[in-house]
Amino acid sequence: MYVSEHGQGTIEQCVISGNAKAGVEISKLGNPVVRDCQIWDNGLSGVLVRTRGYGTLTRNTLLGNARGAWEISPSAGPVVRTGNRPNA
Repeated sequence: MYVSEHGQGTIEQCVISGNAKAGVEISKLGNPVVRDCQIWDNGLSGVLVRTRGYGTLTRNTLLGNARGAWEISPSAGPVVRTGNRPNA
């Protein structure tokens, strides 16, 4: 899933798996809600938030991603993470 250029919306109850890159990538003022998803076995991180990316990620399971669950750029906007496994 790639959310960019002011993109919004809700990604809910999905399995996001087996991608060559990140499972979810957010950049350039993208601001999705990602809720109750299984994000696993992706080639980069489970969730990658780049420059000026935002988002609300709730109750997702992020396991087995090559670069770990989360990769959040210091230049990203606020990213709200609650009830995810793992959340760090």
